[in-house]
Amino acid sequence: MIENKVFSIPDTGQLNAYAAGKLHGLDHPVLVLLSLVAPGWPDGSWSRTV
Repeated sequence: MIENKVFSIPDTGQLNAYAAGKLHGLDHPVLVLLSLVAPGWPDGSWSRTV
């Protein structure tokens, strides 16, 4: 799955929904976020909160 975030900032709610839905059950999925805007996450990474 590819999510294009060119015109919007990364949305943690959307990422949590993907992790709980479309990515649920996959063994060690590799998640890469390509964005022109730094998300401002602590340590520069996101962890699922679902």
